[in-house]
Amino acid sequence: MFNLIVTLIAIGLGAIVTINTVFFGGDSYSEGSTEAIATAYINQAQQVKGSFTLYKAKYGADATDIDALIDADYLATSPQTPAGGSWALASDGVDDVIGTVSEIATNSDDGISEEVCERINENGGEIVECGSVTATSTTFDDTVAATFTAGDVTYDEATTSYAAVVVVR
Repeated sequence: MFNLIVTLIAIGLGAIVTINTVFFGGDSYSEGSTEAIATAYINQAQQVKGSFTLYKAKYGADATDIDALIDADYLATSPQTPAGGSWALASDGVDDVIGTVSEIATNSDDGISEEVCERINENGGEIVECGSVTATSTTFDDTVAATFTAGDVTYDEATTSYAAVVVVR
């Protein structure tokens, strides 16, 4: 009988701790996830930019695309963004930029959320930026790069909007 009472008390205390964790710690878990996704974008952008820099230092010319970096062993594979996109080289008419495009979404698993874009802009050190683009797909090219506007993005349920994460090469 004593074991039953101790077991019931332990179950009750476990339930209380679980409820308190969810109630008081819920925001910190989602903020941690947002921070991790933004950090993944920033790290990938800096890795790709560094690879382009090393390629140019060794070969005396710019790499034409990500595949050239892979062939030269500066990247093992093309980094896949948290939203499932890939990085590409394009020109915005002034600079060569490296970028990736995703849909703006409420959930970071489906695209770039407003919060992730905001964190990238806060932590990107003016090297990596997130902003809106005019696009019809998740392909990053010269046309899309030319429409890039740095700044926070806004999710609109009525339309499919796109955001890009870019770094000037």
